Amino acid sequence: MVASKSIIAYLNHGDKLSEKNYDVSHRNIEYLLEEQEMLETITQPMAEPEQGNTAQHKLDMEAYQTYKRKDRVARILMLSSMRNDIMLCFERHRSTQSDWDAVKIQYEGTSTTRLRQLTLKFDGYKKRQNQIMR
Repeated sequence: MVASKSIIAYLNHGDKLSEKNYDVSHRNIEYLLEEQEMLETITQPMAEPEQGNTAQHKLDMEAYQTYKRKDRVARILMLSSMRNDIMLCFERHRSTQSDWDAVKIQYEGTSTTRLRQLTLKFDGYKKRQNQIMR
């Protein structure tokens, strides 16, 4: 793993997530999380194990604590890759996955790919002779 401070320095110098670059930004975040072995924080959420005293419970708790540490770092990385005004809208979420899902809902619909799909759909409409365009 690369040191977190180096990654955050890199993110602070690059393009940050905005309304116009969701397509590229979400891929960058995915690649970064995958490189840091933290991709599971957005793809495989982990629930806290129930209370118990068995050996299995102790193993489950250790795995959960490891996941929570990764989740905190992944969330910092994700928030650091956003413009400040956008970050303020998403920092209220409690996990990387909930941040990821909220960003996706907010910006995926305005991505270049989505806009192109809508343009093609619009271009496919035909005006009937007895209708006017408004």
